[in-house]
This record gives sequence, C-alpha cells and structure tokens, in this order.
Amino acid sequence: MGTWVKNLIYTSKGLAFLVYLLLTPLISYQLADLVWEKEFSALKSENENTSKLFSHNLQNSLQQNEIASKLIARSELIIQLLAEGGDIRTKQANDFLNEINSSIEAGVIYIMSTKGITISSSNWYEKNSFVGKNYSFRPYFKKAIKGQSFAYTALGITSGKLGYYYATPVKQNNKIVGVVVVKTNLSNPSEFMSTNEEKVVVTDPNGVIILTTEPNWELHTLHAIDAATKRSILKSRQYIGASLQAIEMIQLESNRLHSLVKIEQNDFVKVISHLKEQNWQLVTLTNTQVANRLSFLTALATGLTGTIFFLIFLYYLGHRGHLAELHELSIRDSLTGLYNRRHMIDISAVAASQPSSEISSEFVTVMIDIDHFKQINDNYGHAAGDLVLQKVSKVIRRNMRAEDLAVRYGGEEFVLLFASLNKQNDTLLVERIKEHIKELRFSQELDALRISVSAGIAYHKKGETFDETVARADALMYKAKNTGRDRIVSDQDK
Repeated sequence: MGTWVKNLIYTSKGLAFLVYLLLTPLISYQLADLVWEKEFSALKSENENTSKLFSHNLQNSLQQNEIASKLIARSELIIQLLAEGGDIRTKQANDFLNEINSSIEAGVIYIMSTKGITISSSNWYEKNSFVGKNYSFRPYFKKAIKGQSFAYTALGITSGKLGYYYATPVKQNNKIVGVVVVKTNLSNPSEFMSTNEEKVVVTDPNGVIILTTEPNWELHTLHAIDAATKRSILKSRQYIGASLQAIEMIQLESNRLHSLVKIEQNDFVKVISHLKEQNWQLVTLTNTQVANRLSFLTALATGLTGTIFFLIFLYYLGHRGHLAELHELSIRDSLTGLYNRRHMIDISAVAASQPSSEISSEFVTVMIDIDHFKQINDNYGHAAGDLVLQKVSKVIRRNMRAEDLAVRYGGEEFVLLFASLNKQNDTLLVERIKEHIKELRFSQELDALRISVSAGIAYHKKGETFDETVARADALMYKAKNTGRDRIVSDQDK
C-alpha cells in the first residue's frame, strides 16, 4: 500500500472523505426507499378511503332508486293507469313521475305496459321522451314482466347515456299489469365522488367500464375479455357501438390487497373493492408521482446534506442558512405549519428557569379547540379533517403578529401565546380568529361543512408556572365547550 494511501486513510480529512463516499449513497438510497414506502402506504390508505366513500355514495344512490321503483309500483295511480288507461291518468302519472324524479335526482322514471311500450315517463315533455318507445327486448323488462325485480346496466337506446336500470313489476290483484323502471345515469361520476386526485373505475360483471373519472375509458375494459363474451354483449345491444377495447395496463407488482400498475408511462397504486349487490368491481388508481418525487428529493437532500457536512468538516465553513432551515422544520408541525408542541415545551423550560417575578403578568395563553372535530373525521374522513386543520391554522397565522407564538398543541387543539395588548383587545383578537374560522367554506362534498371553535383565555399570574397557566387556559376552554361551544371564556370575565 502506497504512502499516499496510508496518509489519506490515517488523516481525519481522508477518513471523512472515505466515509462520505461510502455512506452517503447508501444512506441516501435507504432513506429514499423508506420515504417511498411511507408515501406508498399513505397513498394506499388514501386510495382505500376514496374507494369507501365512492362506494358508499354510489351504493346509497342506487339503493334509493331501487326503493323508489318498488314504492312507485305500489302507487294506486300507476296501478290504475296500467289497468284502465286514460288521458287524465296518463297526465297525472307523468307529473307524478317527474316530481319523484326531481326529488331523488334519478335519470328518468318510466312505466311500461305488458307489451314493453312506455306509456308514461318523467321525461314526457322532452324531445327524446321515452313515451311510446318499445323496450320489450331489454332483459330488465323480460325479468320484471315475469314477476322478478331486476337490475341491468346498459347504454340507453333513446338517450345514448349509460344507465343503471332497476325494473319492478306492477301488480293488481296478484296479476302483473306492467313494469316501472328507474334509471340512474352513470355518465357523471361527480354525482358520487368529489376527488380529482384519483382515477376511479367501476366495471360491470363482464369487466366493461360503466362509470369512470376518465371519459376516454368509458365502455372500454380494464382487461381483455374473451371473444364469446364480447359477441354476447354486442348481440344483446347492451352497449351499442362500444369498442370494448382493453386499457393498456402493465402489472408491476401485486398482492392480495393492492397492486402497482403502469398506465401511459405513469405508475398507480391500484385498489379493488366490490359492490356485491350489483356484482360490480370498483377500482381506484392513485398516481405514485408524489411518492416518486418525494423519494427522489429525499435521496437528493440526503446526498446534499452529506456533501454539506463534508464540506463543513473539511473547510470549517458554516452553512447557517441550511441549518436554520433544518431547525425550522424540526420545530414546525408538518401538517399545519404552526409551531409544534415540542417547541412550546422548550420555550416553557426556558421560562421555568427564570425567576417567576421576571415572567410578565401581561403574558396571555389562549387554548383553542375545534368543535365536534371527531364528527368531521367520522363523516367525511381523515383527509377532510386534515384539510380543516390546515385552513384553521391558516386563519390563526393570518391574525397573529410575527412575535406571537401559534402552536398546534395536539389533535384539533391550538395554543396561542402573546404579550397582552389590553384585556379588551386580547379578547377581540381571539374573537376575530373565531369568527374568521366560522366563515371558512369548503368545496365539493364538504360544501355543507361549517366549523366553529371554543377558546379559553388565561393571563399569567404572579408566581404561577407556565404549565399552570396553560392548564387554566385549557380548563377555561372546556368551560366554553360545556356551556354551548362556539364561544370564548376568559379568566377576566365577570
């Protein structure tokens, strides 16, 4: 071994250089892999939540229309119309069906005679009205006229729109006199979901895509179907003019719960669930681009960090800006951007080390808690809960001064720490934050969501520790909750 090699190894600079060359790539790869796995798990979890929400909304809509079909079949007006006919009854039935259709927001509701001819319809007044049309060839009519309620998915002959048809026989004295059909349009997935992040696909029992967020995928298939099935679908006129071509999807990896696939050069987390009553398959696809990007950035950041520390050690140069950024990240809550509880504890430790006489009596501690936050998570999902926390935090930041401290204390609780202006203005500041939070509005499926908060204001007392002040603010906040929520209680209240 040459002298220069020995000198390189046995000098601290040389050793640092070797460690840098050997460990930095390894650590970068390991951390990047861990980040990717974490983000992949998060994407999978988000995907599953989206799938549950979509499935729930879709199933509710279909069940509602199925129930409506059965109730209409029992209507005396409809029974008399089918048994006896008459222009007056027809007009009354048209208005009746139109009113129900508007209420349940179905696609169309119509009544068919025993010969399969539509004699009344909620869309009787439209140019492409179903009235007078003969749909006796449809399987749902053939089943219903024999006494069996039946669901069927097909492309509308008259409307040209994909629909879920639920047919119910209408009986008079145990004799079938006609059929009522409620059609649910399947061309607009936004009626059942609000996400723009995932691709959602619903397929019928044959694997044909009948509902999707990707318009170009409609009436294609996720996987190639055999020739016999394709001929049967075309012969039945179920999907007239459909190509039934398979989407180009490459399987990358798979297990029992999820898989990773490639579509058009993008990788997706694929999660499959089922709507058992309809025998449909629900597939959600979430792009892994975010996970890939974060993984790359993690590897890059690790490599750069290694390089920075190597240069610091080598040349004794301080990159204070970078270190300050790392410090800022360590004291901030990643979801809300507010300071985290650990940072507040550090501050309290510094305060505790000072004589109590040096802690200003004008020091204000405010505890804020979002009302009924658990219901938000239960009703809308944790992604919605995270969005609420972010928006509430933004309101808090916007109303606080640069020298004030806003902390995400835990869960849906926040702590505000600031020097008192005066008792009235302190309360006005908290009131302003509370009212701005109430004015928050959300889009899409969260449109009806309204947020309120309860708050407690505690002023530091001479001889009191920081923790004791926080505890009093917390107790005052719970008093606000117990007296009706959406209010502020201060220890200065008379």
